[in-house]
Amino acid sequence: VPTKDTVNFSQLMEWNIKQMHPVFFTGVTGAGKTIACQKLMEKVSTSADKFQAVSIYFSAQTNSYITQK
Repeated sequence: VPTKDTVNFSQLMEWNIKQMHPVFFTGVTGAGKTIACQKLMEKVSTSADKFQAVSIYFSAQTNSYITQK
């Protein structure tokens, strides 16, 4: 079920990707990041020559701050 936050994040990701800006999507466990990214990648898959999705999976123990740093 989409929430206000996941809809907002999805739109921001889409705008950035269309402008060819890299996107790093982070947040707390269970926020819906993976689903939002997967759906966006499906949407832009028609432009496969311009985009390449790289998925990095973490456990609930992974610290996003350390990953960003």
